Amino acid sequence: MKINTRGFTLIELLVVISIIGVLASIVLTSLTSARAKSRDAVRVETLRQIKIALELYYDANNRYPASVVGELLSGVIGLAPTYIGVLPVDPKNVAPYQYYYYSVSPYQTYGLLGGSESTGTYCLFHKEGAPPGWLPYPPC
Repeated sequence: MKINTRGFTLIELLVVISIIGVLASIVLTSLTSARAKSRDAVRVETLRQIKIALELYYDANNRYPASVVGELLSGVIGLAPTYIGVLPVDPKNVAPYQYYYYSVSPYQTYGLLGGSESTGTYCLFHKEGAPPGWLPYPPC
């Protein structure tokens, strides 16, 4: 009687499926990290755009806009639509991933914060003399 030896054994199939599973998990982990880094890049660019809008506001008004509603950027009055089309929101738009703005009377300085997923902290744009409690954050 002739035994058919063509094909794969069950063990060979299980080994191959296990290897594919390990490789897939590595790829998905890398993909998650890449997504977080891309959202961080969007945050930094958005903060730069907000900074430009704040400087345009300052050039026109000789002061920075006041902050209201705590320190969330959504409370900044006077930037949109003249100096920036709409006030941007964070790609995730959930705490702690929101933009924060703070300006102290007489509004000659400001601080601007955005959350970073890859470092787990905030990054800071500020004008010299920004609120001292914000200075320990790394620059964007």
